Order: sequence, then C-alpha cells, then structure tokens
Amino acid sequence: MNAVLNKVVNSSELTKVQLEAVKNRAIILWGEKKWLSKLVTEYERVTDAEPRTRSTMVRRWFDPEGNAPTLESFNGLLLAVGCKMSIECPKTEKIL
Repeated sequence: MNAVLNKVVNSSELTKVQLEAVKNRAIILWGEKKWLSKLVTEYERVTDAEPRTRSTMVRRWFDPEGNAPTLESFNGLLLAVGCKMSIECPKTEKIL
C-alpha cells in the first residue's frame, strides 16, 4: 500500500486508492460476488440511511465514472467494513 500511496499525486487519485481499500476489505468480509450488496446493507445500517437513496449513492462511488463520497459518507463506508482511518505522513526535515 505504501508503494501505491507514494505514487499518488492528487486528491482524486488518493480517493480512488482509499475506495479500493474499502472494496478490498468488503471482498474479504463478504466475497467477490456479494461485497457490494452487503456493503450497501451495512452502510445503510451504520448511517441510518434511506435504503434506496443510499444504495444508489454507494454503488455510484465504486463506479469508475461516479462521484466521490464526502468525508462523512466515506467514514460511513469505513464503519460498514469495520475500519477506521489512519493518517500516514512522510518524514519531513527542516531545511532552513
């Protein structure tokens, strides 16, 4: 994962990497065939979302042409797969 993150150059690419991580976790939990439908169900449960509205939104986030989730929505995805966000910062050195 670190090698992938080292190649990320903008926020759109970072979002794609993060969504891919959520997808991979969902596949581990529920399998290749059911990951998306189970993710939608869990997302609805943890966010008290309207099922039909949220189902469309969640599915769109994983569509290559779809919109990215907001931070609050992304946090809902993390909760749905039993994860939390961790921030990793590269080592920086004072130059002056």
